[in-house]
Amino acid sequence: MTSQTHELSIKAFIELKNSNEAYTLVDVRQPEEHAEVCIKEALLMPLDIFETRITELDKNKTIILQCRSGVRSLAAQEILRKAGFKKTYNLTGGILAWLDFHQAS
Repeated sequence: MTSQTHELSIKAFIELKNSNEAYTLVDVRQPEEHAEVCIKEALLMPLDIFETRITELDKNKTIILQCRSGVRSLAAQEILRKAGFKKTYNLTGGILAWLDFHQAS
């Protein structure tokens, strides 16, 4: 079985935020990175302890994973996929893309 990556653009994420669909945004960066800048609603679950905390996540909800640039969140997405989560998305470009989008708006 090959890994399947689902990406979510910043624009699509904003549309999701404005909808009524239930989702959980998970930030897999380190606490000091999260403290510097974060998306307000993000649940902090650093990648180095992520696997020990996935029971906190609802397999029936859409899970959006976010890090600085999108690399660590891809690793977290693979962990969730192997654990049987079906609706996982990597926030394309991570917090850097989020900041770029908001600076351009």
